[in-house]
Amino acid sequence: METIRIALKDLEQNTGQIPGIPANPRQWTKVEIDKIAKSLLETPELFEARPIIVTQYAGKFVILGGNLRYEGCKKNKDKDAPCFIIPDDTPIDKMKEIIIKDNGSFGEWDYDALGNLWDDLPLADWGVPAWDGEKKVSPDEFGTDFQLPDGDKAPFRRIAFQLSNEMAEVLLFAVEAGKCTEAFYGIEGDDEDKNANGVAAYVIAKEWLDQKGSQFNDEDYNKAKAEMEGLRLYLRDALNKSGRKASDVDTHLGTNGMAGHYFGASQWMFPTKEAYDKMKEILPLSRDFYECKKVELRFRLINMLKNGQG
Repeated sequence: METIRIALKDLEQNTGQIPGIPANPRQWTKVEIDKIAKSLLETPELFEARPIIVTQYAGKFVILGGNLRYEGCKKNKDKDAPCFIIPDDTPIDKMKEIIIKDNGSFGEWDYDALGNLWDDLPLADWGVPAWDGEKKVSPDEFGTDFQLPDGDKAPFRRIAFQLSNEMAEVLLFAVEAGKCTEAFYGIEGDDEDKNANGVAAYVIAKEWLDQKGSQFNDEDYNKAKAEMEGLRLYLRDALNKSGRKASDVDTHLGTNGMAGHYFGASQWMFPTKEAYDKMKEILPLSRDFYECKKVELRFRLINMLKNGQG
């Protein structure tokens, strides 16, 4: 195996097209694409030493490692890029390990994707930082008015949904309706930078959150917070009654450190349905998953609205 140059048109990002391999769990912003593009121009030797990692699938070269480098190449209008080809008969688990280990300092982890699709891997051992429950954003990145986007500010995020045809029609209709509102035209940006669909979806969601925000008061917040704490203690109590440790739950789930988020006071999160159902095999958990999830989501919503993030 050796590094060869492959035309960008023959490369495609990992979107989950290879059976058994989830979509790339790494995210990045326009600012970070600009940074990596500049870096590729400044130190091409480093790019040659750390090429894009690909494997062949369905007539294309799917990127296992280097999706952001690929974006940088496109911004630089490169015609090809140095690539290292992983044989397509490589075990799926090895390919997944390559994806996780290759992700470096640029971009942001999508913890929802990691928690739901990648939690069977030793993420902490491979350099993935623990989820801290909130996104760190520098105040310098924002002015007094929200604008989406102006080309310089961050962060930006691409969001994808999978819906039934009926649900998709409702959402698409709402987005088109959002484009006809005064609020939509009040957000600055030219036709290309404004991202009409994204801004319209934001306008619709913002209006809904503003309406909901007026329905909640301090009493609602305190009640939701107490229910949230009760949910955490429910998991902790089940662990104590079982006589097991969080590490035992990790072993049962096949994860490495994720269980610590389910039972600790800091960086707390409620398990995914798959993890919760499997935890029932060794812990006395009687509450319905969806009822528990409603408690968690209700608190997060009220907390967001209370802090003016709606």
